[in-house]
Amino acid sequence: MGRACQLIGQLRAAHEHYSRCLAESKSEEQKAAVTGFLDEVAKQAAYLTVEVQPPEAVVELDGDTAMCSVGKKCLLDPREYIVKVSADGYATVLRKVKLGPGDVHVESVSLAPDRAVLSVRSDVPGALVMLDGGLLGRTPLERDDQLEGSHSLRVEMDGRVPQERLVELKKGQRTELQVDMPIVERAPEITRSSVVWRAVAFPGLGHYHAGNETLGRVFMISESMCLAAALGSLGAMYYYEGQKEGETDPVTWGDLDDMSATAMWVSIGAGAAGGLVWAVNVAHAAVVPIEREGGNDGRSSFLLVPGSDGLVLTIGF
Repeated sequence: MGRACQLIGQLRAAHEHYSRCLAESKSEEQKAAVTGFLDEVAKQAAYLTVEVQPPEAVVELDGDTAMCSVGKKCLLDPREYIVKVSADGYATVLRKVKLGPGDVHVESVSLAPDRAVLSVRSDVPGALVMLDGGLLGRTPLERDDQLEGSHSLRVEMDGRVPQERLVELKKGQRTELQVDMPIVERAPEITRSSVVWRAVAFPGLGHYHAGNETLGRVFMISESMCLAAALGSLGAMYYYEGQKEGETDPVTWGDLDDMSATAMWVSIGAGAAGGLVWAVNVAHAAVVPIEREGGNDGRSSFLLVPGSDGLVLTIGF
């Protein structure tokens, strides 16, 4: 069968028959004869190697997938072939290759994606990539399973200003994006000294600065009430003293004197209470836990972000 196929020019079939005959031969004489025929076929045949990207592609010669595979040097009959290369998700490629006796030909094929390809890179690797609100992955990222059309893309990372883009993906095309993410400018870290000196300036301010709003309100309201009582009583005392200057009735004068003295003592008491609130506030500010860290906390953020008219300072509590 091998000899018959060789004589009619079916060299690929002859090579297969000779190879099987050589494997089954028992005598050395027969093996030598078959080896000689195989050498003849090897010189008369043509050779084709199909190199493909991606390597998982399928190669067909004249519609037959058994004649050759990707990356393999295939022995073929000398003639013209239609080479078809296909892979899932890629556009199929057809090539015409003509091979003569003894030809050794390498056909290189690079398949283009049949779907839209999106490639995203950032100046800081590891940034999150969101497409239409859904998470795609982290940079550097390359996806070939995206739908064509317009999409909203967002790249974000802690400590960097998020970036948004409108991308247009087209079937069979590659869209590449390079995203630069500026560093977020944050307020200086809150220190113990900054908390204490604010508490010294006015009760409650230090606690607000440290993130303890409840205690800050207590100190601020208490001190405000003491100040209001002290100032009000002091004003009443001066009022009563002024009324005494033109008064001739001893009884009325005595009543005014008593009210003036009462107002004075109330003012002194309110001032002393205010001083006590101030002292307790300063002492507590020296040990109160600092719940805010220079804008890293969600309740206290200081961000400098690019706006339409320049840098915009955003402050959140």
